[in-house]
Amino acid sequence: MRRLPLLAAAALLALAVADAAGAAPPPRAVTLLTPGDAAPVTFNGASADGQRVVFTTGTSLLPADGDLERDVYLRLEDGTLRLLSPGTATRAEAFAVADDARSALIATRDALVPADSGSSVDMYQVSADGSVLLRSAGDAAEDSTFRSATPDLAHVLFESGAVVPDLGVLAGGVHCYANGSGRTRLVSSGTAGENARCERISNDGTQALFTTAEDL
Repeated sequence: MRRLPLLAAAALLALAVADAAGAAPPPRAVTLLTPGDAAPVTFNGASADGQRVVFTTGTSLLPADGDLERDVYLRLEDGTLRLLSPGTATRAEAFAVADDARSALIATRDALVPADSGSSVDMYQVSADGSVLLRSAGDAAEDSTFRSATPDLAHVLFESGAVVPDLGVLAGGVHCYANGSGRTRLVSSGTAGENARCERISNDGTQALFTTAEDL
């Protein structure tokens, strides 16, 4: 008696599969997003509707990209390409894309704004409208490493051994910083010479998590 429901279920499943197999496949449209690209392409992010896509490639797809280093591009709804790593002669990589895919956080050794004082790696937010914002330390000697960001990129968490102006002299080590609302603040205060590792920033940017061997 208990086998009847199982047999019935098996028959329904087989019928559904047969019906699906016999149906004509729905039409689909395939769009090439990186025309003329000969180098490997890295997908970085996209808007929820897939209409805006951020990717990185070593192929120059626009006249403004005058080198063969990796650069970051944004493909807009109408198929237009925007270079999100303008003015870079060295490698650029995207580490985070805004939830609407209208801007991205890129890392490069090139100084894209006067506040970036050297050739160390820094984080920039570059938007489709051409605006460029320095989102890390801009130190001449110490690299900045991206760790986390809010979905809209309003707040960014990064690590650096740099001494950020107005935050005081730090006794060595790598520190955790948050950049948002037009300023950079030290998150890992009290870690002295011990390294601190940034872990995550909350979606609203009000909380940041970091780890350290220092007894706080």
